[in-house]
Amino acid sequence: MNTPKSCGADRGRDRLRRRTVQMPIGAGNHNSGSGAILHMRLTDGAGDRVARGSKVGIEGRIDNQRQGSTSTAGDSRGIGCSNGMAFSPDRKRFYYTDSFAHSIYSFDYCVDDGTLSNQAVFATFADADGMPDGATMDADGCLWSALWDGASIVRLTPAGRIDARIVFPVPKTSSLAFGGEGYADIYITTAGGNAKPEEGDLAGALFRVRTGVRGTPEFLSRVA
Repeated sequence: MNTPKSCGADRGRDRLRRRTVQMPIGAGNHNSGSGAILHMRLTDGAGDRVARGSKVGIEGRIDNQRQGSTSTAGDSRGIGCSNGMAFSPDRKRFYYTDSFAHSIYSFDYCVDDGTLSNQAVFATFADADGMPDGATMDADGCLWSALWDGASIVRLTPAGRIDARIVFPVPKTSSLAFGGEGYADIYITTAGGNAKPEEGDLAGALFRVRTGVRGTPEFLSRVA
């Protein structure tokens, strides 16, 4: 694995502004009542191969084939901060991050109807590790997670064990994705560019690293 390279300070994700959207929620979800509008911040998401979009803010999904309807998996009221999501290469597993719980969860996933079941703890992180944030999947079926205030990204085997860690010169690694020719590069966003005296000169930069591991294309989904 090579040394992370900055692709330009102050061009990281902390320049983006997260949107609050209005989304109709079905009867009974989150005590909203039928047809109620939930104001929610979308902090991360992932699409499957039939263009369903799993969203955060609440644990569930947006199904574009059903005109923006939603469904939930389990009781989402205990969620602290929804974050990184990914599907296994065979699309049979779905991974979901709750940053405040310092945990990543796995679910069985049904590609035919998009339902999630059998939630289990996939990985947990100590306070010293930082909080798991954005996530992506590599072609070998290993999950990568960016650790906010952990100054690193980690690779997790399908058993949830860390088998690689890449350290960065800034604490707030926020998300990551594979790209470049053959999806051989990992691009890592960081935050803190508005507080460089405390966070470091490269806070807010976009980094690129080549590990010898390849990713796969992400599925696209429209959320509007």
